[in-house]
Amino acid sequence: MEQSILQSLSTPHRQKVTRQLRKEQVKRYLDHIKQGSVRRERKENRKKTRVEFQKIFLLQEAVESFNDREVARLLNQGVDKNFVTGNDTSLLHKCVEEENYSAAELLIREGVNINAGDVDGWMPLHMACHCQAVDMVHLILNNGGDATRLDVDGFFPHDHAPEDSETREIMQQHMESKGLSEKDLQEVRLKVPLEMFTEVKDHLSHGGNPNKENENGITLLHIACANGYRKVIRLLLKHGADVNQADNDGWTSLHIAARYNQMRVVQTLLRSGADPLMLDSVGCTPSQVTTNNEIRTLLTKAERKQRKVSSWRDSELPDNLDDDADIDADEEAMMGHLVRINSKNVRPRHTTIAKEDKMLELRQREESVNQAQEVISADDTDVTQTVDDVYEEIYVSKLWRNVDESKTQLPPVMESDNLTDLAVISEKSALESIQERFTAGQIYTLIGDILIAVNPFTEMYIYSKEVSQRYHGKSSAPLPPHVYKVAERAHDCMLSTQTSQCCVISGESGAGKTETCKYLIQHLVFIAGSDESNLNSKISQVNPVLEAFGNARTVVNSNSSRFAKFMQLSFNGKGRIVGANLTEFLLEKSRVVLRGEGELSFHIFYWMFSGISPEEANLYHLHDISKHRYLALDGADVKSRINTNNKEKFWELKQCLQYIGFTSDEIQKILQLLAALLHLGDVTFGSHGNHDAATIANPDKLDLVSEMLEVPSEELGSALVSEFTVTRGEQIRKDRTRQQAGDCRDALAKAVYGRLFSWIVNGINQMIHPIDPSSDKFQIGILDIFGFENFTRNSFEQMCINLANEQMQSYANEYIFMKEQEDCLLEGVPLVELNYKNNQPIIDTFMERNAGILAIIDEESRFPKGTDISLATKLHQGPGEKYPEVYKIPKDKGPSFTVVHYAGVVKYDLIGVLEKNRDTLPNAVLCTMKTSNCLQVKELFQSRMTRTGSLAPSARQQRQRSRKSRQSPFEFFKKLKGGKSKTKNVTPVVPYEKKGPSTMAYHFKNSLSDLLSRIQAASPHIIRCIRPNIHRTPRHFVPEYVLAQMRYTGIAETIKIKKHGYSARLKFRDFLVVFDTLRTVLVPPYSMISDEQKCREVIKFCGLGSETQSHQVTIGKSKLFFHEADLRKLDQISNKVKEQVIICQSAVRKYLAKKRYAKLQTKSAEENERKVQEFCHQMALQHDKVTSWIQFQRGHDEGRIQNTKKAEKETDLGGSGESLNEILSQYDEVLGKYQEYHPLTMSYPKSEMAGGGPPPPGAPVQAQPAAAEEVPSSYPTQPGMPGAPGGWMAAPTQVPANCPKGLEYLAQVDQLLIKQKVEALEAFTGFETNNKYEILNSLGQRIYHAVEDTCCCTRNCCGSSRPFDMKILNNQNQEVIHLSRPLRCSSCWCPCCLQKVTVEAPPGKVAGYVCQSWSLCKPRMRIENAEEETVLRIKGPCCQLNICGDIEFDVYAPDEETYVGRVTKQWSGLGKELFTDADNFGISFPLDLDVNVKATLLGAVFLLDFMFFENNTKKDDKMKHDHH
Repeated sequence: MEQSILQSLSTPHRQKVTRQLRKEQVKRYLDHIKQGSVRRERKENRKKTRVEFQKIFLLQEAVESFNDREVARLLNQGVDKNFVTGNDTSLLHKCVEEENYSAAELLIREGVNINAGDVDGWMPLHMACHCQAVDMVHLILNNGGDATRLDVDGFFPHDHAPEDSETREIMQQHMESKGLSEKDLQEVRLKVPLEMFTEVKDHLSHGGNPNKENENGITLLHIACANGYRKVIRLLLKHGADVNQADNDGWTSLHIAARYNQMRVVQTLLRSGADPLMLDSVGCTPSQVTTNNEIRTLLTKAERKQRKVSSWRDSELPDNLDDDADIDADEEAMMGHLVRINSKNVRPRHTTIAKEDKMLELRQREESVNQAQEVISADDTDVTQTVDDVYEEIYVSKLWRNVDESKTQLPPVMESDNLTDLAVISEKSALESIQERFTAGQIYTLIGDILIAVNPFTEMYIYSKEVSQRYHGKSSAPLPPHVYKVAERAHDCMLSTQTSQCCVISGESGAGKTETCKYLIQHLVFIAGSDESNLNSKISQVNPVLEAFGNARTVVNSNSSRFAKFMQLSFNGKGRIVGANLTEFLLEKSRVVLRGEGELSFHIFYWMFSGISPEEANLYHLHDISKHRYLALDGADVKSRINTNNKEKFWELKQCLQYIGFTSDEIQKILQLLAALLHLGDVTFGSHGNHDAATIANPDKLDLVSEMLEVPSEELGSALVSEFTVTRGEQIRKDRTRQQAGDCRDALAKAVYGRLFSWIVNGINQMIHPIDPSSDKFQIGILDIFGFENFTRNSFEQMCINLANEQMQSYANEYIFMKEQEDCLLEGVPLVELNYKNNQPIIDTFMERNAGILAIIDEESRFPKGTDISLATKLHQGPGEKYPEVYKIPKDKGPSFTVVHYAGVVKYDLIGVLEKNRDTLPNAVLCTMKTSNCLQVKELFQSRMTRTGSLAPSARQQRQRSRKSRQSPFEFFKKLKGGKSKTKNVTPVVPYEKKGPSTMAYHFKNSLSDLLSRIQAASPHIIRCIRPNIHRTPRHFVPEYVLAQMRYTGIAETIKIKKHGYSARLKFRDFLVVFDTLRTVLVPPYSMISDEQKCREVIKFCGLGSETQSHQVTIGKSKLFFHEADLRKLDQISNKVKEQVIICQSAVRKYLAKKRYAKLQTKSAEENERKVQEFCHQMALQHDKVTSWIQFQRGHDEGRIQNTKKAEKETDLGGSGESLNEILSQYDEVLGKYQEYHPLTMSYPKSEMAGGGPPPPGAPVQAQPAAAEEVPSSYPTQPGMPGAPGGWMAAPTQVPANCPKGLEYLAQVDQLLIKQKVEALEAFTGFETNNKYEILNSLGQRIYHAVEDTCCCTRNCCGSSRPFDMKILNNQNQEVIHLSRPLRCSSCWCPCCLQKVTVEAPPGKVAGYVCQSWSLCKPRMRIENAEEETVLRIKGPCCQLNICGDIEFDVYAPDEETYVGRVTKQWSGLGKELFTDADNFGISFPLDLDVNVKATLLGAVFLLDFMFFENNTKKDDKMKHDHH
């Protein structure tokens, strides 16, 4: 396809077209190979050279490609196992980075240096901790890995492991086993800074120079600033260290501190007079080298003040920066590098550089945070005060967008809002009250602080933005119970008690748990707000995404959650959201391949078929939903699921994914994997002859799946129908039967979907996690777990789901009942008689170690010959006999059993339980998927699985670290490298012993344990969801069905304990903190009485300690026990006293302000009067001095005037004529010399220069105004002087805006002459040397000189096709332009490998590109800007040989019609052309052309010279002649 056609397409369309073209090319190539075509052998080149790689490079390649046999072969041949690359990275580092465990074992067995460090001090153990390679950490530690080595930034290996990760736990256990405490590690950390402080102090005490520098110009202050040793910095500054001294690269101490993100050091240096405007060798200020936004803002402000010539010491820095008393008291003053600064930049595995360039989500997010911080003030104001201004811009909620504000109406407050107010507590009274409220439209009811929510199965107009504002406001009017009230209470408790909170939502399937979770998150993100733009909106978009991929239709619920999720919202100290984290547990991935009658698969499949475009349907071959076996199980009618509603949901889903931060490519890859999964289900198997061995029945379907998964079709097909094992070096193939092949196919489908779901969750966490972990102070967790299920056939999934509900019920019982009784017994408080059902025996039946149901299932799963019948026998003989009240054995003792759950009796079928529990993916299939060319598929199968069964975040999904800095010159902190150790004896490797394959039961137990630990670490807020009927009928209440739910949840007992028990229990100290206002008013500040007595004083003041009260506050041994009414009364009294205190404080502040103002006014009047008197006295003295001076000067001037008049009369006027003639003769002499000089000019077509009109754009200018003005007219210029012909061009007096440094000369010229210097060695011997050029203007003045930077072998082997780097230097020998050309094919028959030159001005910043356009005969080139947009085109002649004449290349605009300028290869004479390759070129262009484009056009000249005029043939002949 024509390149111009592709360029005319939009970016998404062009990517899609190129992807399809590439697939067609690969398909044609594979067909070509299958037809038996033999690739022609490559001919020998002319020089008969042969490329051979060193064995050490072959070993490195074998490690990276997981070729263990090649690694073993090369090691046996004696290849150096301790080989390191240019940055001292060893082969063991490579193994860790690629997670090549087997190659690492081979290297360690051969005695590799296991503690080798690279240039950043990273050992393989550092790398393993950073990559979370658990196996590698075990392997290295077991074979002598040093866990106490510091890297260049001062970090131990365990510092690079994320918090709460398995790698971190392993390292901590290892250090504990070695007896290493945190104190010991701290001493190791402080060793280097203490040594430096001692040495610097000793050096200065003996009269040493504080500004002493090494050979690189680096001073002690540079070193201390890089690592944040603030105590050393203050010592050096105190002894007169120069804060603005620069090293050889022009870097001052301020540059160093800014680059390494040392905020406190930057502030100290600015206070000490550091100049923020100083430039380094490449023209960068300190603000341009830092990566920290706060430091950049501070330095920018300092630059503005410096330009105003104001003292930086009077700047806007904090006033307490000079106060270092607190710093001296802390050891962190000695080593500020404890702040996490990582100089190492580890590239994510399996990620190309092109992919890395596209990962801009986090950088865009950081930019949006910076913009938000500039707009939103950081003062602690109420969110509702500014919500009307910024809410619509930063928060989008579909829930509120679809609400009709006119219909919004809260139900009235009723007496039965809280069931603890009931006169008679019974099941009947509670049921009648809930039913009465449900009929009146009030679905929420309180039982103390527990919320009861009845699902109405219809839309309720009580969730609008206005309602949320009312519950957040401080209105005194009472409001009815609401889920917003629970969210409000959780947020208030978090701020008041400074502890994390948790909202636990429980209930049956279909009771409305998911919707309740949505409303909780909606209200929390609204009331809390966020300093980060769009963060709240992203959190709100998470639920729709999870519903699409994790919810499905069951027989009892049309939107049932088939997984459990725990959302943690992170808040800072002010209660504002800083991020969120999502954890998913136990996805029912088996639903993809098998499900019950009347149920459907996950929503995403039906939404995708409804909403994909025709192009996507053709691309993914998704045409008929009923043709796919996974969606049309049991003949279900699935075509009805393709409707407009699902179509809109699919479009909204794609918008949500894009809004959260997923790229368009990632979204398309998700759809591609879903399509591949559906097509995988359509792969069928047949039998091979009379054998049972399975074969692929439809290879075309397998080819389609392989194409979408980007794996070889042959390998995938072989992995599905056979398994390979290696025994004693021999490979054995075992064929699968049709049933086994089908199970293998289904296992792959489940693995793809389960890992894809975890990958999406990890991607969401990457986009919404807190940017600054230190700002994450508290969390509010929201648990949405699947409800209790009891179907016609209950299998392993229902077993896990119901067990999780049993655990949640046990937790609620513990919080409501058991904790109550335990506290009362410990504190000696009277108990409330309760009769609740303890379900701990049910949990023990499942979870008991070695004897529980799950333990027996796991044990039987490990036996290859274990069957469902044998499993049933062990269960009946184990838990069945030990827990007969819970476990009911069937009469026939068949493969089933019955469990008496808290919610009812459930019968479980054991058929297929073992297979579901094993959930194994064959190794052949796993290895095939790991070799996929698709990045997403690689991440799905190369990332490890966590102990909870979810996919660990890939390296690309983990938090990105700071960019890699330039090579550190501070060898002072580098670890000294010892010499090469002697050959060690081969020691046996201690491998990391892995357990067997993890089962579903194992993952489930770990997930449940992790979930309970998170919930128990927070203060709970319980919400009970109730389903009013089984048929999902709107507003229909079935009393019997609801009563059953009330009974097994213990609602009646909950009412009783909340009414007669104690709804709140506070320790004495916590009570005084919560009611601090009352304590301050009633108790003297320095009172010596105990906390208990203080509490009694407060209670007595509130009238809660008298015997006349119906309820009294009960005082225990260390706690206060409150009834709910007493707690409400306390809150009312506290708020009332607080208002009175505020009024008193306001009056006192007003009085003090007035008094202070009157005193300041009197003092100011006295001061002004004194200053006026002093000013008048000084004016009188100055008047006398000025009068005397004027009189003296008047007399002196009169005498001087008289003497001047006398001298003028005696002057001879004849001499003036002779002086004038001498001046004119000098002027004629200068003019004659100038006319003798004829600069080289360029030829142009006569048609363009004919006529009397102005010359066309780009025509040469006869005189450069800037250069002409530089030549004075009073004296002759000399060659070599700036501004003279033959010398250097004078620097322009005016530099255009936004002009890169060094390119200001190009803004003054419209012609350039490039002259290549003749090298004598090259001319006589033919030996290729580095080319050198001079760049002149139209007056012959030098502007730049260029030098090629290429190694000798490259020049003489590759000739004119060689890659090169060209440095263009100014008159001060500073590099202003850098050209780089990679090695590519120079043949016109290779359109896929065209020439390209990158132009950087200044070096490091791309100014443009010179790209060769494919053409068969005539040279064609494109001039592109930094954004790779074509700005100019160059066309050359068909023949590049012209005897005694110039060769012209015309320059046109992108439309190829408008003439812009010309590049001319000038004829240099017969001798020079024959015997040298030194060429002269001329360029003409418009004077007003952008300087970056001029610099890029200059780069095009060098590319033309190398491609067409670098004469290699004659040099080859010359070298052959010399040889003979």
